[in-house]
Amino acid sequence: PDPPFKLPPPGNLSLHIRLGKMISTGRTGMLFDCECSVPSGNETLGYQIPPIVVKLARQYRSEDLTKEAIMYEGLQCLQGSAIPRCYGFFQFRSTDFFDFGPMSLLLLEKLGGHLTLGEPLPDGAESELETLCSDLASLHIIHNDLRYANILCVLSQEQGGLPSLPSPISGKSYQWRLVDLDCAYRTAQDLWGVQTYYNTYLSRVLDNVPFGCIVEPWEW
Repeated sequence: PDPPFKLPPPGNLSLHIRLGKMISTGRTGMLFDCECSVPSGNETLGYQIPPIVVKLARQYRSEDLTKEAIMYEGLQCLQGSAIPRCYGFFQFRSTDFFDFGPMSLLLLEKLGGHLTLGEPLPDGAESELETLCSDLASLHIIHNDLRYANILCVLSQEQGGLPSLPSPISGKSYQWRLVDLDCAYRTAQDLWGVQTYYNTYLSRVLDNVPFGCIVEPWEW
């Protein structure tokens, strides 16, 4: 079972979002920077709008993004610690120029960059990522796409990032996040097996970073 977790009450706010430049693209969707504003008549009342990114599903990939949204909902207890904060999942249909069918998007916490290739791992990064993965393993969650591109550091508070939350499992706060949960799933496999998955794939990623190499999960 998931550790107890309770969302704060709804803020009853409307938010206008304008897409900016595309940050990255992948199998399921495209990640965009965005500008957020509160429309007239919806004063912020002291609320802080943190940096947000929009993950927009590719055509015919809405189902995959829906699965990712379900995983974020099931892992609310680890949002802001092991995984990004998720601010909402939305589906819409635009027929202004062409009907692409149902479209889906996720609003996610904006994060920082990747581990620097060709340099030693930052102090504490390996230990943090191992403990972070153990948190997911303890909930019997297989990430199923653990690779270099899906490990990001948090955004600094100077850049507007929110402070990391302590994990309800380890009690620790992390400076790293695992992203892209569209392939993740909960398994009935025993804890040893789940932990072995994370130990194997994480070590392959981290061991090759100082050598400037990216080893993908399918490259054995």
